[in-house]
Amino acid sequence: MGNSRAVEGKVQQLKEQAASIMTSEPEKSIDVSREALKIATDDNYIIGMALAHQQIGSGYYHQGNYLEALKHYTEAEKVFEETQSFRGLRSIYNNIGIIYTEWNDLENALRFFKKNLKLESKYSDPKLTCSILTNIGRVYSKLIDNDKALQYYKESLAVSKEHNLLYGESVSLLNIGCRYSVLNEPEKAEEYLLNAIEINESINNMSCSVNAYANLSELKSEAGQYDKALLLLNKALSYAKNLDESAKIANIYLSFAKIYKKMDQYDEQERYLNSCISLAEPNGYKSIALSAYTMLAELSEMKPDYKSSSYYYKKLLEIKDYLNDERRLRVIHSILTKLELERTEKEKERYRLKALELEKQNRLIVVRNTFNKLLSHEGFSQKHHIVFESEKMNEILLLMDQVAKTEFTDVLITGESGTGKELVARGIHLLSSRKDHVFFDVNCTAVPDNLFESEFFGHIKGAFTGANSSKKGVFEAANKGTLFLDEIGDLPISMQTKLLRVLEDRKIRRVGSLEDIHLDIRIIAATNQNIISKIQQNKFRKDLYYRLNKFNIHVPPIRQRPEDIMPIVNYYVEKFCLAMRKQLKYFSPDTANMLTSYEFPGNVRELKNMVEKAVILSRENDKYLRIHDINVQQNLNGIEKSYPKMADLSPMRLADKEKEAIIEAMKKTGNNKSQAAKLLNITRSSLRRRINKYELTF
Repeated sequence: MGNSRAVEGKVQQLKEQAASIMTSEPEKSIDVSREALKIATDDNYIIGMALAHQQIGSGYYHQGNYLEALKHYTEAEKVFEETQSFRGLRSIYNNIGIIYTEWNDLENALRFFKKNLKLESKYSDPKLTCSILTNIGRVYSKLIDNDKALQYYKESLAVSKEHNLLYGESVSLLNIGCRYSVLNEPEKAEEYLLNAIEINESINNMSCSVNAYANLSELKSEAGQYDKALLLLNKALSYAKNLDESAKIANIYLSFAKIYKKMDQYDEQERYLNSCISLAEPNGYKSIALSAYTMLAELSEMKPDYKSSSYYYKKLLEIKDYLNDERRLRVIHSILTKLELERTEKEKERYRLKALELEKQNRLIVVRNTFNKLLSHEGFSQKHHIVFESEKMNEILLLMDQVAKTEFTDVLITGESGTGKELVARGIHLLSSRKDHVFFDVNCTAVPDNLFESEFFGHIKGAFTGANSSKKGVFEAANKGTLFLDEIGDLPISMQTKLLRVLEDRKIRRVGSLEDIHLDIRIIAATNQNIISKIQQNKFRKDLYYRLNKFNIHVPPIRQRPEDIMPIVNYYVEKFCLAMRKQLKYFSPDTANMLTSYEFPGNVRELKNMVEKAVILSRENDKYLRIHDINVQQNLNGIEKSYPKMADLSPMRLADKEKEAIIEAMKKTGNNKSQAAKLLNITRSSLRRRINKYELTF
């Protein structure tokens, strides 16, 4: 069936309808153009088919689907060449050249634009000439041939002025301004861009004004004038919204994201990128979505957020059909592979650390259970467990376990009087393979100078006056087991030399004997002295210190681990009440709170004596145990002044105070738990437990 004017009219009508919604609704524009193609095909209207293909290609171009666009442009090109439709060819060569420009196939782009320019010299259309010159300028811009780019842009400007094409003039001014911007000539760039805006506003060409304001914004952004850049971009956004051109709006959101990235405001950057995608994806703007997803992927990598990064790069792969860029596709595949490897390694490391933590906790439980034998050895009830909660003491327990596994490593335990150094020494012994042999303890300050050799090395019968029989010394008595030398820091320097020789040779000779006795023994020493200070005062041998200090364990005073105070207090309360056959009772909540703030200069020893006295003096009708030591009570009274009277407190007030202190500490340290714990004088694990207890979120 031949074509009729009715069919031509209908195809033309549909083509114009598609063109009118091409930028705002490209998907719908394509559907309308396909309807025109069907009508033209059914009527064998050849030129109508070419025009419909061209319009469909333009719809795909605005979606960023360049591959499909090129297919339809090529179909239109065949028809125009067969029918010698030079007007159609001029238009389609321009379209195809633009596609190759977007693909960075700049050689083909120039080929089509220059073919078009030759045609145009025969069939002069100043408007199309300006468009071709502008497009050639764009190609040279991409080739970074700024001189040629400016040459073609200025030729386009001259043609526009000659024929009074204000729209072409404004576009040329815009392009020249952008090129001067690239050439880092901001003053010239701004001059041309402002001239473009002036013309655009005189002819109410808001579409070009959007581009001009956006480019001016980019100019200010490059200069680091971010506030001005954002103002100009808001102006562009206002025009774009009035035009209801979603593609331009999406591009402006992308520009906002780029500025906020430069300002290191990543939350704002992400917000605008998501706004861009919310417009680009539903409308099929693939090239815009590509840029937004690329920036989101880079942002996620920076955090790093492997899950999000992988998601965004996979979204980029979904656009692969529209990229036609093998190099970029290879890069994306490479990045995805890298991200997956990094994610796997990160997961492995997370599980490894978790396994190590579980292993540490399990080992701690085993060590605690084994260490309970120490309590039994001390005559304590088997039902009691080791009495501390602090992370510091947990670490000490693990150190004890580690050194106990060695056979001969000597240990130096330091710490104030009453902190439990002997308890640590006994624990190392019980956790070691020597546990079935003797643990021999000797207080170095209790041995007179003149009896040192006899007490430590032993003697044979007749070695000196009064030596009526042979005697083992402490070293020989502790053989196969552990010798604990308490208060080693107070040992006179004359005795230190003799002790050093034994530690080095692991053999002794009884006083009066010529035979060496070889020792299989571990030495554990303890002191409350500052050994380094004594070395500086020439009161302790440096070589002996280094010989003893192969493995050091420092036991902190109880004031540095206040979370241990009440467990120890309650342990001794139960122990003494049971031993004295008294009714079990505890300290009142207010006294308990104040006890945790008392420094206990005598450490655990002072605490134990205080509790024992409280139990001894407790009366049957007393509801709570009371503090009876005068010095302690005076200190507690001083502490009490910093607390409100208990009668004035609701049951929650103390908890509230603690909660407020935690919140304040976290605020001061920028939510750094380790620093906050130090500020509160508690361990990080204790802080974590309290945060969970009060259901705080940081």
